Amino acid sequence: MVFDFMLAMALVFIGILAGMLSALLGLHPNTLASITSQTGVDNPILFILPMLVASSFFALIPAIFFSIPDATIVSVLPGKKMFLEGKGKEALATCAYAMFFGIIASIALFPLAQPIVSIAYTAVRPYLLYVLAAAAIAMVAGERSMRKRFAAMFLFFAAGLLGTFAFSLGLPDPLFSVFTGFFALPALLFSSDAGVLQKEEGTKFPFSFSYWKECASGTGFAFISTLLPGISTPAQMATFAGMLLPFASDERKYLAFISSLNGSQIIFSLASLLVIGKARMGVYAQFSDFFTSQDVLGYLLLLVVSALLAFLAMLLVMKNIDISKFRLTKEMRYAIAAYLVAMSFLLNGIFGIIIMAAALLLGFLAAKEGLRKHLMGAIILPTFAYLW
Repeated sequence: MVFDFMLAMALVFIGILAGMLSALLGLHPNTLASITSQTGVDNPILFILPMLVASSFFALIPAIFFSIPDATIVSVLPGKKMFLEGKGKEALATCAYAMFFGIIASIALFPLAQPIVSIAYTAVRPYLLYVLAAAAIAMVAGERSMRKRFAAMFLFFAAGLLGTFAFSLGLPDPLFSVFTGFFALPALLFSSDAGVLQKEEGTKFPFSFSYWKECASGTGFAFISTLLPGISTPAQMATFAGMLLPFASDERKYLAFISSLNGSQIIFSLASLLVIGKARMGVYAQFSDFFTSQDVLGYLLLLVVSALLAFLAMLLVMKNIDISKFRLTKEMRYAIAAYLVAMSFLLNGIFGIIIMAAALLLGFLAAKEGLRKHLMGAIILPTFAYLW
């Protein structure tokens, strides 16, 4: 009995460490889950859930400081902007606190989520297509000039066709290649701030966090995502929510929102798997046979422990990061860009490189015109086609 307990705890700690390291290297949790599935571990859930939680937390570091896409993708944009303003540690702390809130709040709501999911799942699907169409039209029409609208429309449909093509290939992680080309590579290769020495922004701990409403909104949208077929990733929900929420232009509030959404989706995706058999996350899909409704309390306890340990680890990292000594030189930018290209090839092969190159062209044009949000057509258009 003691040996089994020690073995279980060892798996939990290994899962957290693996999630931390893989996230810092820019690896998606699905990739690590695929490797784990080949190991033949008797109880992989003890490894998978801690790994997923820790990866979600620590993916924030490369997303904010190096423009490497994380699970939510869109956190690269406001997080990077704050970093360039000398507020990278504040951005990281905001995301970490919000993600921890999202996980704990979702666990508290889990008993209510299960019956609601089973009832509401079939009720919302007939109307989703109209919501998507209205949202896409509103996003393009919101540009101030006719020229901007035509440019936005071009980028939306070009990105949508690229996303549709990428998804149709059945690649292991098509979004990595697509969004690295859209957001990360343009920021690394064409930004003029290379070599700028960042000043310490003076963020102190314990951190004063006040974005509870935005966190609650993120948790709410995460729950909604479990009811919407074809809209399952944090990137998708953050894109649609950003069109509707009044605080989308405030970097801190938006970071709190999408981080809470990201953390909450870990929990609500588990509810979706257990209640309606729909795995909204690739990690759950790969290990769906190991999850049973009878063990739900054990899963929730494991998630609480994992979230607490990962959050405490993040606090330690944040307290010991000296932003004033950080210097992102041109050589470092090129090295990170080369690493991302190599990762795209390792994950998705030659098609990953082709997709990334096309996405880079669109990303450069979108950044030049100030229309990067319309690149999310890469997600909206394939979702629209899926629901048609």
